[in-house]
Amino acid sequence: MVIITLSIVLQLLLSFVFLMTGFGKILGTKMQVESFEHLKFKKEFRVVTGLAQIVGVIGLIIGIWYPGVASLSGIWIGIIMIGAAAAHIRVKDPFSKAVPAVVLCIVAFFIMLLNISELTKLF
Repeated sequence: MVIITLSIVLQLLLSFVFLMTGFGKILGTKMQVESFEHLKFKKEFRVVTGLAQIVGVIGLIIGIWYPGVASLSGIWIGIIMIGAAAAHIRVKDPFSKAVPAVVLCIVAFFIMLLNISELTKLF
């Protein structure tokens, strides 16, 4: 029961973070626009990234009732965050700029691991 509760709490926290940042990317908030310009990405990629994050949020929320979906969403969001960390490295940002992406990646993969036994029930 503790593992289930931990997973749900992490899913809700990650959902909140990615709901905010995903919509920020889609709507083109100043911070997101400046960040993607700094990372040398086009507007379209910012919007696609935001949509991908919202898909991850939907999966995390569905995953509260279907833990296998939470596991898939953990993988999905983890991959997005690997890409985010790589983008900071590509433009030679200091590692401190990539730390949030690395931390979110670890949380996402932890959600995946907490629910991995349910993953096989999806297929």
